[in-house]
Amino acid sequence: MHSYSNHAVLPAGQTSGQCTFSVWSVKSPTVDLVLYESAEAYRAGRETKVVAMTPAERGWFTAEAEVGRDWLYMFRLADGKQYPDPRSAAQPLGVHGPSGLRTAPPDDLVPPSWHGVEYKDLIIYELHPAAFIGKKPVDKSYWAALAEKLEYIKDLGATAVEVMPVAESPGLSWGYDGVYIYAPTCVYGTPDELRAFVARAHELGLAVILDVVYNHFGPEGCYLGAISDYFDSRFTNPWGAAINYGGENSDPVRQYVTENAVYWIREFGFDGLRLDATDTITDMSGTHILAQISKAVHKYGKHNNRTTFVTAEDDDNYRIKIEPLSRNGYGLDGVWNIEFHHALHALVTGERSGLYEDFSVSERFKNPAEALLKAFVDGWLYDGVYRKRYKKTWGTNFDYIDPTRLIVYNQTHDQAGNCAESKRLGTKISPAAARFAAAVTILSPFVPLLFMGEEYGERNPFPFFTTFEDEGLKRAVRRGRQRDMEYMHQQKLPKVADPFDSKTFEQASLSWTSDVYDQRLQLYKDLIAVRKQTGVAGQSFKPYAQANGAGLLYFPTAKCETQPSILTWRWTVSGKDGFRQDNLTYIAVANVTTDPVPVPPDMFDNLLLTTESPVYGGSRTDETSAVLLPFEVVVRRRA
Repeated sequence: MHSYSNHAVLPAGQTSGQCTFSVWSVKSPTVDLVLYESAEAYRAGRETKVVAMTPAERGWFTAEAEVGRDWLYMFRLADGKQYPDPRSAAQPLGVHGPSGLRTAPPDDLVPPSWHGVEYKDLIIYELHPAAFIGKKPVDKSYWAALAEKLEYIKDLGATAVEVMPVAESPGLSWGYDGVYIYAPTCVYGTPDELRAFVARAHELGLAVILDVVYNHFGPEGCYLGAISDYFDSRFTNPWGAAINYGGENSDPVRQYVTENAVYWIREFGFDGLRLDATDTITDMSGTHILAQISKAVHKYGKHNNRTTFVTAEDDDNYRIKIEPLSRNGYGLDGVWNIEFHHALHALVTGERSGLYEDFSVSERFKNPAEALLKAFVDGWLYDGVYRKRYKKTWGTNFDYIDPTRLIVYNQTHDQAGNCAESKRLGTKISPAAARFAAAVTILSPFVPLLFMGEEYGERNPFPFFTTFEDEGLKRAVRRGRQRDMEYMHQQKLPKVADPFDSKTFEQASLSWTSDVYDQRLQLYKDLIAVRKQTGVAGQSFKPYAQANGAGLLYFPTAKCETQPSILTWRWTVSGKDGFRQDNLTYIAVANVTTDPVPVPPDMFDNLLLTTESPVYGGSRTDETSAVLLPFEVVVRRRA
């Protein structure tokens, strides 16, 4: 195998030198390395140098050449067609043009003092690099502008920034149409500006997570299938032929992806990865590609005394994916729990059809509150039981697994963008319900994820946007988006926003204003502070003993039970770090209805927070009242 570490790279600060090039192609008996000394030379069709590459084992070809820093290159196959490098580090002239050389990162990219953020301490803030900023600044790149906003995220209390995909694609997009997975898109700035953004996050104590896509490649500018066996025609997924992780000639494909996972951490300083839609990956190998990626990332982190982690968007509810490698699992640190979202969404919006049918009034649950209770107690809601939407038994149990292995949220780019009119949750529900959703998410025992703008009540939608040049592809994407939205909602919908209209990106960008900005932002800051103070992360709410006549479940360290109108959870922590007293018990009580609910008169004793405080825009005027207001959440310390 030919490692990426010495491929097409010049040392930092070096303007010219000898470079080693390699490419894997089982579809051509010969390959030439075609070099251009400048972009002008390429546009004029003036080849500066052509080097016949030397065949090596298993379809690899290698060559060495003296090059300059700004030189470009392509690989020419025996049929005379030439293509960009599948492992290109830069595509300065676009996805159809030649590749640029890679610059090695500086030796002090990640200082020895940075060890990362412990996984259990993650509070994730998901953002899109361009939509977070809005209109591109005139005097700086998106990465530079984003670096200047990191203090805002730090002040919020988040401990990690999760960046939507940045692999090179035809232009400004959500990022899931990437075709050069080693090349950071030019849209946001230079590779060095990306490194500076990550470095600034580390200075502030923030981990940085990169969203990566290993289930498919974008349709425009993808020449992988013409170069070698990157696809397995035996299997398909929603984007077409599956990536070849287990068929003939799959070893170099597995290397291509596994090295890429480590590449983002080694070359740019990222701390972790979020793998997109891993439930759509097919791999029949003895070692699943997810396990191979996890092993490589954790090995790199351990060797460099850094906390590195791999999370995934995965809806299968298979515990093997989050079981450790030592127990023959895939070793993922965590997976997104979409079922928590669906139960919460159905409860606060009243939506009952389409995606939410299985989480409201169904064979499994009498109401969404019951579904949300099960999420708190059992993690996964469909854990080896029949699921109506898929007409089969779904999932496995979550027994004896740390709750922080699940990442929960009340909205993400998907939940906002992939719904009718791409509306954010806060625009569909009352302010009280929005405060409730925030509290239930942040004060859960799971790892919470926030989507940019929710913390201050952003009203702008987040519609899907992308860039293609091919008109046929554009028509297909428009039709596909309409079809997919109607399938998810199980109904005909108005025409969805045109992904290729520049106004769609403008609509998706943060306005940085709302009528509840200061109040909602303060609520989020205080909820995050309470989460950190009370140690709720990782608490287990498995009931195993029952007491008193109030219909509540009590047990030594935790409590979780629902009445028709109340969800209560309780946990105890022991002091370990000097900031907590020994054996403090905390209780959170949530009204899951739109009506006031009577509660014991001591409900507001030793109060830490109520979401209905006027400070947050709430309606509570008297903390001695023995009533929980609609969708109110109260957190207190037990005396």
